Amino acid sequence: MVVGTDRFEALARSIAASLGAPWLPVVTVEHPVGGISERQVLEKIDAVEERLVAALDGEDHETS
Repeated sequence: MVVGTDRFEALARSIAASLGAPWLPVVTVEHPVGGISERQVLEKIDAVEERLVAALDGEDHETS
């Protein structure tokens, strides 16, 4: 699985495909993740928690 910000989703998918893993789950969070408060980080985690678990369980390969 790849976890990154929405700004880099296309790059993550392109690299995964170029390495022979176009099925690799990509979970994105809203950009940015640096230079933000702890509260904002926790909010971003809450927003993607279910998608992360689903991707880890192999339930959904289109997880953005």
